[in-house]
Amino acid sequence: MCIYHVFLYLVMINGQLGACYILTITNIAAINMGGQISLQDLDFILDNPDYLQYLSIGKIEDIHSILIKELGVERHIRSRRVGITGTNYRPLDNEYQIREAMEDTCQLINNKESIFDKAFLALVLLSYIQPFADGNKRTARITSNAILIANGYCPLSFRSVDSIDYKKAMLVFYEQNNIYPFKKIFIEQFEFAVNTYF
Repeated sequence: MCIYHVFLYLVMINGQLGACYILTITNIAAINMGGQISLQDLDFILDNPDYLQYLSIGKIEDIHSILIKELGVERHIRSRRVGITGTNYRPLDNEYQIREAMEDTCQLINNKESIFDKAFLALVLLSYIQPFADGNKRTARITSNAILIANGYCPLSFRSVDSIDYKKAMLVFYEQNNIYPFKKIFIEQFEFAVNTYF
């Protein structure tokens, strides 16, 4: 198994955001609310490193559909309100506004030169916009890691981050539009990944 396979799944094995995951020595599988994601499901990201050189809503929807396979979650951009536990932040609730925010996000990311800027913005903005009925943060983490992997960088696992600190950093961004706490976590996790796994 390639090291990237391990990391691609470690991002989903961090126990955060209410998901349940299992890691064994012989098998890495993500069990999430009754659905299973196999290693082959996300292989196209590894097999096609240019896939996310240009980010689009369709590509994000493709990643999301793999992550929510067999979970009974709608694949496309949501058309109704969602809430985020523990915050007063309310994501956009109009499908057209969500689509516009996603188009702006893709354009912003595509216009960035720095791979780290691209990966970081994908992570925080997809989580912030909440474009889907469920699986938004998982989709954001996988998209962010896929951008890193496609450009020869190691992905982030977020394994060494306390789940409370992770959630607090996201809430500060959601409620105060202050990106610093999450940027700090992102940088620390990249350093952790490089120092621990490479």
